[in-house]
Amino acid sequence: DVFNERLDKFVDLMGIDEVDMDEGINNDSTLTDEEKNEVKKNVTLGRSTLRRDANYEFWTQFLNEYKKVDSLYDNISPLKESWISKRLKNVGDLNCVISGTYSRVELYINIFNIQQKEGNKNIFNKFYSLRDQIEDDFGYKLKWNRMDEKRACRVSFEGDGNIYDKEKWGEMTEFMKNNMIKFSNVIKKYSEIV
Repeated sequence: DVFNERLDKFVDLMGIDEVDMDEGINNDSTLTDEEKNEVKKNVTLGRSTLRRDANYEFWTQFLNEYKKVDSLYDNISPLKESWISKRLKNVGDLNCVISGTYSRVELYINIFNIQQKEGNKNIFNKFYSLRDQIEDDFGYKLKWNRMDEKRACRVSFEGDGNIYDKEKWGEMTEFMKNNMIKFSNVIKKYSEIV
């Protein structure tokens, strides 16, 4: 409590909106190392709770808007995660993703386990071989991320966003809604080929 009070006074005094919490905690000489670790843990927990609550609120309004124009997410409920997902059989997941810095539509290819990850890479390679046609049909260049060091692969289209700024939610919703409709149609079309 003493630390939080000091930090609040400091923020007010400096006229700033955001503080590097870890640096503030590390530089507080009145706290023991054990107390610093406890404060950091509580700060992280607080951030996580705020983020998950914001995610749930965002997805609630997003799904209400999306379901008015497309049926892809008809059977999907709001989550506290940073994504919502619809499985496309034998291909991967059609995800909408939000963060503090972007909003994204993606095909997340992750249908094989770690021992069979080459199956995911093969699906990605087949889509990648059709890259020009897929991007022409979609209307924009996509980000193709094979992620060789990981099990999954990703094909995505990213725009601006900030889950913590409710004023941006309308833009994020429109971006993902309009682009997921086009993106999912293109991916479904080419999934029949791969």
